[in-house]
Amino acid sequence: MISALAMDALPGTPIVDEDYIELGCTLNSYNRAGGQRTEIDVSTFCSEVVEKDFGLKDNGTATFSGNYFDGDDAQDLLRSAEQSGDRHVFRVIDSRSREARFVGVVTQTSEEASVNGKWNATFTVAIVSPIIRAAYTP
Repeated sequence: MISALAMDALPGTPIVDEDYIELGCTLNSYNRAGGQRTEIDVSTFCSEVVEKDFGLKDNGTATFSGNYFDGDDAQDLLRSAEQSGDRHVFRVIDSRSREARFVGVVTQTSEEASVNGKWNATFTVAIVSPIIRAAYTP
């Protein structure tokens, strides 16, 4: 799910299911590639080995893929979010009713066509917040 409104336009109260647009009706794949912490070399002339410190954690990216559908509310919102750069709240709910919630920015959209007219769409989202995992209750 993606929040129907950008982060700065969301109501101050907790957002509920009705504040989201369902992504699962045309998309059929989700992949999160975790990021990593920046390595900072803190070695000195007196160091016997390379010494490292680590910076902030990067939560990586999430990729949503599926059937391309121009006119689908969710896909149209994802394409619009890529153009605007607005931050949206994303919720990924698995088959065991576990939820991962994060704020993201759509950084890339792509379409691919193949033989027999099948079109695929892919949306890449940079995760710009901590990922909150919890039990999903509708």
